[in-house]
Amino acid sequence: MVEPRDKKLELPRREFMRRSGMVAVALSAVTGTYGLGLLRAGASLGSAIPILEVPGSVTGVTAWQDDEGLGGLVAVGGSFTEGIAEPMVWRLTFGDSDWKQEAVGSDFPSGTFLAGAATVAATTVAVGHVRTLARTFEIIDDETGVLYQVEVFGTTPAIFLGNAGSWKPVPVEIKGVEQGGLTAVTSVEDGSLLAVGSRFPEPGITEGFDIVGLASKDGSAWEAHDLGGIKPPQHGSVTVLAKTADFILVGVRDAYSSGLYVSSSQGWVSIVPPSDNVTFEAAASSSGGIVVAGIDDSAVAHLWVGFPGPWAELTTLIGVPADGRISDLIQVGDGLFAAGSDEDGGFVVAVEE
Repeated sequence: MVEPRDKKLELPRREFMRRSGMVAVALSAVTGTYGLGLLRAGASLGSAIPILEVPGSVTGVTAWQDDEGLGGLVAVGGSFTEGIAEPMVWRLTFGDSDWKQEAVGSDFPSGTFLAGAATVAATTVAVGHVRTLARTFEIIDDETGVLYQVEVFGTTPAIFLGNAGSWKPVPVEIKGVEQGGLTAVTSVEDGSLLAVGSRFPEPGITEGFDIVGLASKDGSAWEAHDLGGIKPPQHGSVTVLAKTADFILVGVRDAYSSGLYVSSSQGWVSIVPPSDNVTFEAAASSSGGIVVAGIDDSAVAHLWVGFPGPWAELTTLIGVPADGRISDLIQVGDGLFAAGSDEDGGFVVAVEE
């Protein structure tokens, strides 16, 4: 059983994401209706799914199915307590009446932040980063003469495999990347995995100066994956990676602009985003094209549908709490599910028209 909803967040979500060292801002849900009937959860699936309501923030959700035909959802996220990241994992088996907490902070290295998840066979793959102390130095206050000790933390990419409730780290070695983090992971057409993230220039700086791509057949061994065609962010990060019906989509945000890219036979191709200066955070397929969620520089949330057709802004996301912010979208059969957080904690819900 998960903890009740009445436990509040240790930190607001924006502070949670800032301290995680990743550029990540999620969607604030809006109300209304949308005539195309998008974002409908399948009646046989979505209506039977219990809502996940937990303290902290849910940053990613993925579907799973084992060799015996059982299936369900896995959600990853966590919270910060006294400045220390506490990763968490929750699992739902379709047909059960509630989610179960599968892993907590003690199941991961200290300083672990989980940013996203995907599945391959019956194994769950979670990506993120681990924050560790890199060095300390002393400074003297000019006015008081008081000596202060300052800690500088480094951030390294991290991958974990979860199977039968047990989570283990996977060695991650990326040539030329000593500091950085992984933002998201997804399965691709052949059943293999793709993970993306950013390289940081040095400990203490968590703004991306290059993009990182990794590929794996089963999650146990990873190799560099070419992301040629995607403009590396400057003072930013890769913010979204999603598999849609026809494309793999990547979103990038930096100090100067935001961009969306889709996979093609010629590599990664830039597409016109629905708006500039928006942090895109979640995407999924729909009958009208790709649904993309994001938030602008004024912290106003938006939801669009489009590509390959023109983008249109939506005003419907029923099922998400009124003050909820989405960090991930996943399509399972005819159902669409949203993960995120609001002022009371994290959630995973079936999204309906």
